[in-house]
Formats: sequence, structure tokens, C-alpha cells
Amino acid sequence: MSTTTPPAVDQLAAGLAELREAAKSNSADIANLVEAMKGLVTADTGEHGGARRPAAPANAEPILPEGGLKGLLSRKATNDQEREFQALSDRVLLAATILRCDPKSLKCYRDLQVSAKALNTATDAAGADFVPTGYSTQLIDEIRIERKLAGLCDRVTIPRSPFKWPVAGSSSLGVLIAEPTNDTAALVPAQTPTTLDTTFDAKTIGTRIAFSQELDEDSIVAVEQYVRQSIVKAVEDSIETALLNGDTTATHMDGVVTASNDCRKAWKGFRRLAIDASATYDTATNSSPATTAWEQGDVPRILKKLSAQYRFAGDLVLVISSAAMCKMLETDTTNWASFASIDKIGSQALNVVGQVGQIYGIPVIISPYMSDTLHTDGKDTGLGTASGAVIFNRRAFALATQRGLVINTVYDPEALQYRLVGSMRADFQPWRTIGSTDLPVGYGIKVAVA
Repeated sequence: MSTTTPPAVDQLAAGLAELREAAKSNSADIANLVEAMKGLVTADTGEHGGARRPAAPANAEPILPEGGLKGLLSRKATNDQEREFQALSDRVLLAATILRCDPKSLKCYRDLQVSAKALNTATDAAGADFVPTGYSTQLIDEIRIERKLAGLCDRVTIPRSPFKWPVAGSSSLGVLIAEPTNDTAALVPAQTPTTLDTTFDAKTIGTRIAFSQELDEDSIVAVEQYVRQSIVKAVEDSIETALLNGDTTATHMDGVVTASNDCRKAWKGFRRLAIDASATYDTATNSSPATTAWEQGDVPRILKKLSAQYRFAGDLVLVISSAAMCKMLETDTTNWASFASIDKIGSQALNVVGQVGQIYGIPVIISPYMSDTLHTDGKDTGLGTASGAVIFNRRAFALATQRGLVINTVYDPEALQYRLVGSMRADFQPWRTIGSTDLPVGYGIKVAVA
């Protein structure tokens, strides 16, 4: 049976009256009464005499995301409230960067304060002075989501550059162990695994967007989405074409690449790696059947250029141009009977932008950076009429990031413009040194698309 607890004031008054009567009669219970009153005061006013804050319900939501507001920016949002906070934080930082002003002076900063307070149920002051100093994972994830080829390779983070990453060497097999029959049974044979080092040397890839000095905060907020998309697309496209067409030789293999700061000079891409290892296949010299057309039999012929240990269909990717894909669709079904479009493979599709289907269990990806003006040697002169087709094992390559996206602004008084520069540092390497017995990539040349 429940009882109603008297208000604190009534309890104190009753206690004082009882204490007064005890004092008159020299009762031995005075000390006990005093201690009881101390407990009553502590329970209702708090340790320092102030009003006690009510305890949070046992089933209440977490008071603040783990790691605080700054920690929330460095991890993926789990609900709409956190996503709103990340978007507002990016908006404040972007506007303050472009306008070169104190983030707290912006109108959108007040919206950020409201969002920060909503994330903390303990005190209204939470987040009142929070100022973002870096972009959230929401903006970084936009780059990751949009990547096609880069999203397929292993992704690692390196603390410095250059950085040596140890990888396993040749794999070993277990041995058959006989059941011991005496005290002198033979020991299990020891095996010492070999290790190799993959060295990542990060390069800076960036973009620049110019803004008039007449822009104000309202204008910045209006174009914020455009700015984000422009930065994301520029970085994404740079990495995409460098993965496919990169070459670090003094004279780039493709005649169309002439600028010294072209992003296609960041590292050796799939085409260059295959050419260096003589892992190319001429799709125009088929002997059985005797045809120069781009047909499904070319896929296993390119695949044969890969070493046996890399031919597992679950880890392979076929990259072609949109023109090569159109050629596949317009030819008769006999030539490409084994091709299954994306609507037919369902759950077997990779979660990657650009996949259009699969053939022989290998995902087919369209890249806008696979040229249709390749020469007969597979290099891009800008004057050729052929395309190419690359098959690679996605577990044999890694894209290493030393620094994520950073955005800075520079004011040019002569042009009356603010220049917004976004950049990141990354490198791309095969996990193991490519050689005649270690080939994770093959390149089909002379792919007829005319």
C-alpha cells in the first residue's frame, strides 16, 4: 500500500518541533534527530544546498552522443536529429570559411546551437559555445558513396607519408598430423609466414571554386548544396580517372595527358599496370571464332591474363566504356548470351554506382573515363577509334588516405573573388608487387565500338 510523502517544508517543521521538545526533556535522542534532519536536507536540496535536479528516467535517451558534439562529426549519424546537426555544422563551417568571418556571427550558427541543445537533454547550455572546426563524415561519405572504382578496392588510412604497410607474402598450407602413439611423437612442423611491405606515398588531389566577394551569408546558404556537389564530384572524378588511367612515367602513356599537374599522373592505374606486365589481350585477333567484334568470348580471354590465384569471380570486376556497353546491347543475343542485366541479378549486384550487370559472375561497371579514342596499342592518342576493357581483382589493390577532405579559402583582391580550395591526400597501390606470376589485372585492347 502506497503512502503520500509530506512536503519537505512540513517535514522540516515537524522535525524542529520534535527537536525542541527533546531539548526540554534532555532526551538522548537529540543526536539521532539531528542526523535524521541532515539526511532530509541533503535528500531534498542537494550537496551544496541548491535545488536538486530530478534524476533522468531509467529509459531516457543518451544525454549526449559518445565523444560529445565533436565526436558526432567524426562518425556516421544514426538518426535524423544527428544528420541535421552534421548538415548544419558543415553549413556553418563552409559559410564561415568562404566569408572569412567568426562562425558565431552567422545566422545559421543559431540554428546549429538549437540543434546542439536538442541533442543534449541534461542542460540547455549544452552546445551553446560549440564551434565546428572540421567537416562531418556526412560530407566525407558523399565522396566515398560516389566513388565507383575506388569504392571497390580495399581502403586504408595511413598516419604519414610515405608509409610501409606490411602484408602477407606467399600463403602456406597446413600439414597432415599423425595421431601420437608414444612419448616421442614427432613435433608438428613449424611454418614461418613470409611478409612483404607495400609503400604508400600520398599525393594531394584538389579542386578550386571561385566566388564573388559580393556573396553574403544568405547567398552562401543558397549555393551550399552546389558547392558540396562540385567538391565531391571533382575529387571523385579525379580519383576515378587516376585509378583507371594513371601513369607516373616521365611522358604519360596517353598523348592526351600533357599538363604536369594532371591528376592522371598521381600513380599507376590499372591500364598502365597491365601494360607494364604485358597483361594485354587483343580483342580484334580472335581465332575461334574468327571475328574482330567485341564479344563475350573476349571476357575469359582477358581473364586468362590474370594469375590463377586472382581468378575468383567474387572478387573480379570488368570495367568498360558506355560505348562498349551499347555495342553489347545492340548486337545479337548470341554474342552476349551470358550477360545478365542488373534487373536480373538482384541481390548479387555490388553496392556500387555504375554497375550495369554481370557476365560469367563478374560484375560489369561502366566508367566514363574508359576512353573510346584508344590507339591499337591500348594507349589514348585522342585520335583512335577503339575502346578498352579492364578486369581486375579488387582485393589485390588498396586506396590509402592520409588526410580527408580539407577546405580553405583565399581572397584575391585583384579579381575581387574568394577562391575555395578543397583537397585530400591519397595513394593507390597493388598490395603485392606485380610480376609474371602475380598478375591481378588484365587489359583488353582494340575493343571495337564504332
